[in-house]
Amino acid sequence: MKRKKILPAVICLYISAAASAENNAPDTSFKRSDPSLLYTTREYFIDISDDCYGNVVCIQDMFMLVRFNVGIDRSQTIHQIGFKNVDLSFEAKAPMATSYTKYATTKCTSKSTQNGWNVFLEMYPGQAGSLVQKCTFDAKVEQHHISGILTFYMQDGTTSVIRIQ
Repeated sequence: MKRKKILPAVICLYISAAASAENNAPDTSFKRSDPSLLYTTREYFIDISDDCYGNVVCIQDMFMLVRFNVGIDRSQTIHQIGFKNVDLSFEAKAPMATSYTKYATTKCTSKSTQNGWNVFLEMYPGQAGSLVQKCTFDAKVEQHHISGILTFYMQDGTTSVIRIQ
């Protein structure tokens, strides 16, 4: 039987012109085609509380930064957007375990819809046989906000779902 529990999380927005190491596939549909726009990177930081989620997994020290290529006007309004990359790291353990294992994204696949405004990320932070097999983030991007569902898939087939608002 699969158990799910949906919990709220907090996000922050950062705007940056800096690039980072890219280990995942960017949205190839993003084109820098409008000379009146400034092209840069917009970053969304996602933070969840150190806690045990749904009696499935305990997470601590989570860091998730989702980057998008954007074309903005002078008032910072996004007119073009495309997924660039994601950094995800956290420590996890089973609820009854005593020690945490550190995880970091080693592979990510992405699918964008709605001209880049919706993105589905599938991230693989562990190795075969590890507690957390993969994470997904089904996100909707707005002008200054990102929301969606972050799901942790466990080795035993259970999932833990966290709503990002």
